[in-house]
Amino acid sequence: MSQIVPPPWQLTGNGIILLYHFPRAFVEPWLQPELRNAFLGGIGAVMCVDYLTSDCGPYRELLFIPGAFRLDGRICFSISKIYVSTMTSVVSGRANWGIPKEQAQFCVGQGIEHFEASDGGPAFFSVELAARGPHLPVKTDWSPLPLALVQPHEGRLIRTIPGGRSALQFARVSRVTADGSSFPAVGQFRPLAAVVARGFEITFPVPAEQ
Repeated sequence: MSQIVPPPWQLTGNGIILLYHFPRAFVEPWLQPELRNAFLGGIGAVMCVDYLTSDCGPYRELLFIPGAFRLDGRICFSISKIYVSTMTSVVSGRANWGIPKEQAQFCVGQGIEHFEASDGGPAFFSVELAARGPHLPVKTDWSPLPLALVQPHEGRLIRTIPGGRSALQFARVSRVTADGSSFPAVGQFRPLAAVVARGFEITFPVPAEQ
């Protein structure tokens, strides 16, 4: 059995962020029951990440955030579907932050402009894009709202506020496919925006009670 690596974690790497506005009917099957009544909608996301370093070693990740939630008067987000490439990340993510990680296989092209995930057969998710324009430095400290994640965990809700910095570059998406079974069929929607995050540094701290 893989060892649980406790928080906090320090992570570095590169990633893709695809921003969407999903209809409620589309995300409803993917909402966690504990959070369904708190769902607001708004901006959702698909993220594809190549972690070059972390406290549990390098790994890759694909995740789905359906949109925003309101809990106790506060806006937050939640990861409702997520795959990672190592079992240590699976068991640690579930135990530390209530993130419902599953294991998959990944193929990542040079410069992270091609990214796909599979269960050993055909890819159930794939994206191709081309980054362009200047690299824009960003820090989570600059956000007017806390970028909080709330996850169900052992009968309660826990809240985590990651922090970090990166350089973002806008990208043109040429293709997104997803099978609608292993991962939401986001390919039917046009992203509101797509960015590539290069050389990011992120801290995932010890979570708190919601």
